[in-house]
Amino acid sequence: FGGLLSIMMDFSLNRAIEQKRRTAAIAAKELMEEIKSKKFDTLSNQNPTTGWSAIGVDTGETAGTKSTFNDVDDYNGLSETLASPFTGFTRSTAVTYVSSADLTTASASRLNDYKRITVQVSSGGTAYAALVTVVSAAVVPL
Repeated sequence: FGGLLSIMMDFSLNRAIEQKRRTAAIAAKELMEEIKSKKFDTLSNQNPTTGWSAIGVDTGETAGTKSTFNDVDDYNGLSETLASPFTGFTRSTAVTYVSSADLTTASASRLNDYKRITVQVSSGGTAYAALVTVVSAAVVPL
C-alpha cells in the first residue's frame, strides 16, 4: 500500500507541475505577443551617431504602466503579479540590444538594429516558462 501511495503522490505532483508549466507558457505567450505588437523604438529612424534610444521607458511613459508603452524596450524590467486566470504567477521581462553576429549576448551599443526580448513566468520562486525572441528594425525589401 505504501508503494502505491508513493506512486500516486508522485503522479499528482508531476501533474500539478505540468499544469503550472502550461499556465505559465500561456501567460508568457500573452505578454510576448503584446510586446511584439509594439514598434521597434520610440525613434522613427536611427541616429547615425548615437543610435536608437536607450533601453527602458521614455519621456511621457511610466515604468510599470503598460498602457503608456509604445515600443518594445519600454517593457525592460517590467515585473507584474498576475490575476485570474494566472493567480499565483509573476511575469518579468528583459530587453537588450544585441548584434546580428551574436543574438544571445547583450550589447551596450545602440547602433545595433536588433533587440532581444525575454519573458519569464514564475510561481513561488520557481520559473515555469521563459520565452525569448529577437526583433529587428531592419526593413527587408519585397
